[in-house]
Amino acid sequence: MIEIYTYNAGCGDCFRVRFIGKSGMAHNILIDTGTYKFGQDFIKICEDITKEGERIDYLFLTHVDVDHIGGLLYAFRKQVKFSVDHIVMNHPKNISTVPSGYSHSANQNDEIFNTLKSYGIIGESAKKGDKFQIDGACISIIAPNKKHIESVFPDFGGYSYDSGAKRSGDLQELMDEDILQNDSSVNNAASIVFVYEYDGKRILFTGDAHSTDILQGINDYSKEKGYFTPISFDIVKIPHHGSAGNISRGWAKYIDCHKFIISADGNRHPDKQTIAKLLKWYDKIEILSAQDWWNKGYITQNDVQQYIETDKLYFVKKTGEKIEII
Repeated sequence: MIEIYTYNAGCGDCFRVRFIGKSGMAHNILIDTGTYKFGQDFIKICEDITKEGERIDYLFLTHVDVDHIGGLLYAFRKQVKFSVDHIVMNHPKNISTVPSGYSHSANQNDEIFNTLKSYGIIGESAKKGDKFQIDGACISIIAPNKKHIESVFPDFGGYSYDSGAKRSGDLQELMDEDILQNDSSVNNAASIVFVYEYDGKRILFTGDAHSTDILQGINDYSKEKGYFTPISFDIVKIPHHGSAGNISRGWAKYIDCHKFIISADGNRHPDKQTIAKLLKWYDKIEILSAQDWWNKGYITQNDVQQYIETDKLYFVKKTGEKIEII
């Protein structure tokens, strides 16, 4: 059995995958650590795992933005130590890149890397093609490539696409509208994207990656594995908190899924058009989140009648509760 936990990390990401491996032992994988304000909650998550007599096998920091590394940054500044076997993060010192200057986010990433080093832990890099094996489970890294990683650390001004959480319009209207702006953030382009595969189940974690890189990664992964596309996933975490600029119509060609995680708070993210496009591509979907942002003006009466009352669209709030994948 595989369990996924979604945590209320504000406008940030924090997830946990727990599974019983082939050896019969329990394993835990954490993906991102939320915002700086989430720091105390992140510490408690780690402590609770330890209290259960379990370890954190891997912690993946998908990219340098503070809404993904903030919780760990808080813990280190409070001099809190916790037990983790491997921390995976991209940083100049472990990808042989000499930076000419750091952005603010990359400087915080550097602080984490060097704190780890002072504890005797070297953050492990992850780029397209890498694999991590955990007691029968396989994590296949499908993005980023080395070029995207190296582009983060010189200071390009830290521009990040912000959707502004567009809520207006009925779902049916938004389905056929073009996505007008694509994400151009170099930080997001360098996100670690991976497929977790175990016991015939697949989960796709996307960080804040760009759609083109996700789909190219899926295409290459399918060729390597000898799978036909679209590849079936039990759950897909939608990139960049549900921003429409991080998805594209090619998704239905490469990804087959009906259950999605959107990590957002309803303020800056997500875009309502993201939900509309997922409905158009997959007909019937379930959206999981640690916060009920859909109650913040997203759903019209027409949406209720056309999609919710017809059981085509489900919203499920899961805050720290396990989502079981049998």
